[in-house]
Amino acid sequence: MISRLEKRIWQLAQLGLFLLCFPLVAIAAPDFNTNPVSIVWDETKSDIQVGMQLRRDATSVDIRVVNTQGATLYNEQLFNLRAGNTDWRWSGEVNRTAKIKSGLYRVVFQLRFTDGITEQEVVQLRVTKPQQDREIREGAFAPPVIKPIEPSYRLNGDFSFLRRFDSERDDVISETRLNVRYADRGDNFNLRTNIGYFRRSNGIENGDSSYALYQRFWDKGSADFVYRQSLGFFNDPLRLFSDFRSQNDKLGARVQQQFSAGKLTLLGYEGQGLGTETGNAARWQGKITDTLKYGVGFTYRNSRANQSGSISNNASGFDLDWQPSKRHRVAAQYVGTSTDDNTGSTSAIDGNGQGSRLTWYYTGETGLRASLGYLNLSPNYNAALSDPGDQIRTNAKGPELTVNYFQPQTDSEWFKDVAIGLRAFSYKRDKNEPDTKQVDIITQVLIKKVRVSGNFRRRDQSNNVTTTFLLSEQHKWTDNWRGGVQYTRIKTSGTTTQRMLISGSTGTINRSHRLGLELGRRAGNSLADGPVDEIGLLANGRFNQFVYEGLVRQTTNDNDDDVNVFALFGYEKLYLHRYRALAYISFGDRSATQIAGRVELGIGVRF
Repeated sequence: MISRLEKRIWQLAQLGLFLLCFPLVAIAAPDFNTNPVSIVWDETKSDIQVGMQLRRDATSVDIRVVNTQGATLYNEQLFNLRAGNTDWRWSGEVNRTAKIKSGLYRVVFQLRFTDGITEQEVVQLRVTKPQQDREIREGAFAPPVIKPIEPSYRLNGDFSFLRRFDSERDDVISETRLNVRYADRGDNFNLRTNIGYFRRSNGIENGDSSYALYQRFWDKGSADFVYRQSLGFFNDPLRLFSDFRSQNDKLGARVQQQFSAGKLTLLGYEGQGLGTETGNAARWQGKITDTLKYGVGFTYRNSRANQSGSISNNASGFDLDWQPSKRHRVAAQYVGTSTDDNTGSTSAIDGNGQGSRLTWYYTGETGLRASLGYLNLSPNYNAALSDPGDQIRTNAKGPELTVNYFQPQTDSEWFKDVAIGLRAFSYKRDKNEPDTKQVDIITQVLIKKVRVSGNFRRRDQSNNVTTTFLLSEQHKWTDNWRGGVQYTRIKTSGTTTQRMLISGSTGTINRSHRLGLELGRRAGNSLADGPVDEIGLLANGRFNQFVYEGLVRQTTNDNDDDVNVFALFGYEKLYLHRYRALAYISFGDRSATQIAGRVELGIGVRF
């Protein structure tokens, strides 16, 4: 019989031999992971791409692109993500005719893992104007760019099958995943669909990855029909008329029509999940003068859980937008709500409420943007589909401040892409709830070839204070060499968590090797076994058709010392310039704290 210690030593030796097979001069870490990083992008580049490295399977990830005022400009959901490396791509299109404008944004990733735990990650995004060639700006002749003719439609997808052997649980699980995506586009329509299927041998089966979006356009109008997709946004600062977020199974439609006097939007949906949910909304936007615009609208939502009563909520409001000059703008909103809660919950909001916001905006010549506002929500305010106060939906009043600076286009050799952002608010609550104060500061700058970004957040709810600090540095030495350091510190409820990732990368498309060193520490009065220290060595890459991934992590506290090992080897090949097949074998579990007796065999096809 092989003892557990001998088994652990043998597995560590296997991974050590595996890492020694690749020279340390060929090291790298993913350009992006689930930690916040900084992206500078303009529409002449390829799609915005964010890499996600998951240590555990996730049931869903909600992705939102948020501007400095807190409004969501784009929303997308992904379902049934497997542990490992994956990426999210976005063309930058906010709607059919417009891309995201220059400015500073946040891309918020809200992940939900299979055990129900959620985790949020933020990526800083700065959108700049397209860089133009100097000779073209001076009027020199530029030959026309001839693009190849491509069909309007795209068809792709993936299929994977795995069989997992778990000796510790004495269990064997098979898993099948299928996705078939079809997209087509014309002068008056846009179609995106995905047929997704997920099944495990233990009886878990769903089609949560399926979705469909059909858009039809006509003169001064459009209609959207969706299944489990976002219905779009009304983009008002109070965030009352934002996207309708229902249960997973959602069917909805939105119609927009432009008239000479203004624009009308109608929206409705029905959702099925843990219960049933229906909702609808309408909004009219018009103008009194060229400088004074107005809007009116309402929302209605009714939800019923399977084993409790129903909650009905409606809200109606109006807003004014006055821009007396190019530099100054004033916006005001008022909303009245009515809630009927029959669930019997002691924390239910029931009755009528009011909410209002007044904000002054300033736009400077040199990239300065600022706003100063005041928010006032009554105790019974309950617009079920809004989040006007950054996770505070009711009973709050106080000032809000945002200041952003974007460096204008410059030919400076040392400093480029300078951006500084500040957002702060202070909301008073009633005597039964703690006051809430929050400060967010984000910075980023490119110094020569070194990109440095930082993020600081302090959220105070009386005795509950959370402080987050992030520092990220990315250094590109040559076209093939890059590296970076990321440091995160989060302090909340007497517990402090620190994490540092040191990484480097090199390689080409066919040969790339990646290596990262991760250090972590968690300390605080709430930890029974004292401080927890972690050190991990992460590696992944490609050598022609061979791919690999490895992890060695040691976890230590006052009572225990554990080591976890994970390794994956695969062979990937491209057929007919379109079909990609991958066969792999993996040992261990990425998310385990101890060595896991697990072996997984899998095959995947992407087309």
